Amino acid sequence: MLASVQDSFAELDNRVPPELRQKWIQEETNAFASQIMNPKAMDIFEVQLTKGEDLRTLRMYFMLIHTAPTTKSVEIDLISWQEEYHCPHGSVTWIAKALKLEEAQFVFALDSRRAHSTMTETYMLSMVRHREWLQSHINGLMEYAEKYLGDTLGDMLQDAGKVPDQQDDWVDTDNPFMVPIPDGTELVVLPLPSYLGKHHFYKLGVGGLVDQELQLQQGQANDTLHELWLALADKAVIFRKDVRHATNYNRNTRAWAKIATTEAIVQRHARIYR
Repeated sequence: MLASVQDSFAELDNRVPPELRQKWIQEETNAFASQIMNPKAMDIFEVQLTKGEDLRTLRMYFMLIHTAPTTKSVEIDLISWQEEYHCPHGSVTWIAKALKLEEAQFVFALDSRRAHSTMTETYMLSMVRHREWLQSHINGLMEYAEKYLGDTLGDMLQDAGKVPDQQDDWVDTDNPFMVPIPDGTELVVLPLPSYLGKHHFYKLGVGGLVDQELQLQQGQANDTLHELWLALADKAVIFRKDVRHATNYNRNTRAWAKIATTEAIVQRHARIYR
């Protein structure tokens, strides 16, 4: 399915003349470079449908977006084919939950980095509760992992290292409000093939988990891209309807506050996608 989507997009992209494609790239670069001083520069992203061909192309684009398999649809298919992977019952749901916990780890890490001295006690308490919730679910995930990996799980976790894509200097030691815990919940290595090494799973006779995780990751990527697309669309609308028409200090401040909130959402989804 993913290959067919990529082929369809490539077909659409190949129909664009090189000169026009280069013009679009230059306009995009200029718009992002000048958006702060000139919000109207973002108007280039407003879709203009002037010909029937444009409308057909846009419809095909939306078809490509909606035909990409979601995590839920992939999970349903994998559950139906579970016997073909020769894995214990419930493995698909277990991996899907693990991937959601992985997302929660990334989000919690970003929230911890943005913690500051002005946050309220209520917010601090919510962070503590979120950490406890995350740790509780990770503990449950680890207990279930022993069903597949047995007594070797502990050794695998020690050899796996840290969470992928986690920067060594992600903790700002100068800011005591950033929860600088070296072995924090957001850094716990999850018992997935992508963390522990797929060779371990093949050796233990549960190599089907490797394929299941890969397919669920593709669904996860599709979901994240969809959410990222929606967040970017929201940001463009805010630029056009709020920032562009902000005629005084108060309206301008509120408009840019909306932009900051939307940008935080964009960064979350971008981090998960990576």
